[in-house]
Amino acid sequence: MRRRIVSLTVLSSLLCILLFAVPLALGASYYFRARERSDLQRIAYAVASAAADNVTSGARLAQLERPIGGVRVGLYGPDGRFISGVNEPRGAAAVRGALAGTAQQNTVGDEIVISVPVIDQDTVTGAVLATRSVSATRWQIGLSWVALVVLAALGLAAAGILARRQASRLARPLEQLSLAAERVGEGDFTAQAVPVGIAEIDSVNQSMERAAARLRMLLARERALAGDASHQLRTPLTGLRLVLERAAATPHDNAAAIAEAQHIIERLELTVTDMLHLVRGAPRPDEPLSIPDLVAHVEQRWQSTFAGPGRTLSVRVEGDLPPAFLRPDAARQILNVLIDNAGVHGQGTASVVVRDALGSLAIDVSQDGPPLTVAAQSLFAERVGAGSRIGLPLARAIAETAAARLIVTATDPPTFTLLIPPRPDGAPVPSAPVVGATG
Repeated sequence: MRRRIVSLTVLSSLLCILLFAVPLALGASYYFRARERSDLQRIAYAVASAAADNVTSGARLAQLERPIGGVRVGLYGPDGRFISGVNEPRGAAAVRGALAGTAQQNTVGDEIVISVPVIDQDTVTGAVLATRSVSATRWQIGLSWVALVVLAALGLAAAGILARRQASRLARPLEQLSLAAERVGEGDFTAQAVPVGIAEIDSVNQSMERAAARLRMLLARERALAGDASHQLRTPLTGLRLVLERAAATPHDNAAAIAEAQHIIERLELTVTDMLHLVRGAPRPDEPLSIPDLVAHVEQRWQSTFAGPGRTLSVRVEGDLPPAFLRPDAARQILNVLIDNAGVHGQGTASVVVRDALGSLAIDVSQDGPPLTVAAQSLFAERVGAGSRIGLPLARAIAETAAARLIVTATDPPTFTLLIPPRPDGAPVPSAPVVGATG
């Protein structure tokens, strides 16, 4: 790129110089030739004026005996006879023309010849011939052309230096941008180029930064989905193993165990399908979320789980619910995470309430038991570990991917709320307070 910028700049400068220098050189040549003829004509007329009274008497003019500034001047009588000065035989034709009453100018060989008549009282009494070598004019023209070439060379050199500096100024940020793009391609999504004050390059840099930020967010969500999804599969697999162990212990009466195992496998298959859809980022639906189907899933999936240890899962749907647009797989997985955490960390009754929240659909999941003792943001930032609320980062990532929000609305009793937007175009949902935990 640097070489191209320098080459294009130098070529453009050379073209501009030629467009100006060639006409200027031709103009200089014409100027020097015209000036030479004008000087010869001026000298010839001056001598003719001084010799007007002396030609008929045959007097000689002393100043004509030597060249005047390299100009040779000769005085001729009315019959064309040489009187004084410097005789130039090659100007005889010009002298005859001047004696006829007309000034003559011509180039004979390498000599510039000017001849003017000498007039005394409207009578041509002689002629003055002024000559000078063309080499002097050529020398002046050559010097002017050399000066133009030197100036052109200096101009090209200056253009080359400026082009190199400009090429470095333009290429350096692009090279930095290329390196930043390579780092982004290698997985370093924090890489970015420094703004350089060039609008076009800074615009590309900002676009790359936005793309890197989106890639970083998508990769973080995908890693969260991949890392935390194992818990969503571990629970049904553990239940399936227990069922199979019971079936193995009572080989003559395992019809109920087989039915339960089939039910667990169906749940596991649904979970796997949902997680694959979420990881792939399936598009948002065009139809509102079916609340009856979602409630039926919750009751079928969790009632037996809570009934085992003697606990209760309460599901309540308030009337006049607004339409809410959320993929069913996303809604199921978020509620599965929240209800599972209520079962693990709560005591007694766990509640699921579906209600209207200022035009948005809100699903509250609360539990009896100890209050939250960590801040909400730290709670959602925790990874799977001993004593942690498993899957909450996954649930929030799923909600954000689907343009919904998962927040903590109360710490005692612990209550998590899923806010689902009322329109399929991803319009923002009404804000709700995020409660930080104390203790």
